[in-house]
Amino acid sequence: MKIYEGTLKLFLLKDIFNKNYQEKIAAIIDKSFLVSDDKKLFHKERKLKGYVFNGFFDKNAKDKDFKYPAGNVYSVRIRSLDENLMEFFKLHLGKIRTEEMQALTFEYRTLPDTIVKKLYSVTPAICKFEDGYWANSHTIDDILKRIEQNARKKLALVNEKIPDDVDFIINSKRLNNYPIVREFNNKSSNNNCNQKIKFLCDKFEFEISPNESSQKLAKAIIGAGLLEMNARGFGYVNVKTI
Repeated sequence: MKIYEGTLKLFLLKDIFNKNYQEKIAAIIDKSFLVSDDKKLFHKERKLKGYVFNGFFDKNAKDKDFKYPAGNVYSVRIRSLDENLMEFFKLHLGKIRTEEMQALTFEYRTLPDTIVKKLYSVTPAICKFEDGYWANSHTIDDILKRIEQNARKKLALVNEKIPDDVDFIINSKRLNNYPIVREFNNKSSNNNCNQKIKFLCDKFEFEISPNESSQKLAKAIIGAGLLEMNARGFGYVNVKTI
């Protein structure tokens, strides 16, 4: 199993706020899928997409009202377990333009094969329970079970299987004291851009067991994202290695 990481250079045509930068980056990636019929179908299907991206970096971006100013170039990293998808991005994503930004270039590489010691959130992760935000009625153990189940599904995308009984996460820590809020346009609101849907999410840190199966699960998360809605920029993680 290989993990691919690409760098997308973006020129901002308009100011973008910290609270909704994920939506704007997702929009330019989504638009690239419209260039071919099979990728249109891929985009519309309600299934795991197998990729995840991080956000803009600015050392001053500490609150939701921070503004990334127009006229600047930012880099966004996109990861996937699917080399064919990265080749598609290399051919098409660097040419896409939206109202807020112009893509400039996209290049990717294969990440080195290392032993994962820890995973920690870069973009917040989201876990959608039927009864709402997890911390209201669930425990961190419930989250850990969902993380493993979700990572197994991502392994299946690349035909990787592991035993049922795996000592995956040794220690875990929630990094935020209060839920992190991210905003997206509500697509069911008749395209009224003033109506927003807010997601409550969190950042985590996990210590990973060194056994082979746990390492595969960790690498599925690195390549395809932690928990859910990864194609919207949730669940991008970084790694501490041994």
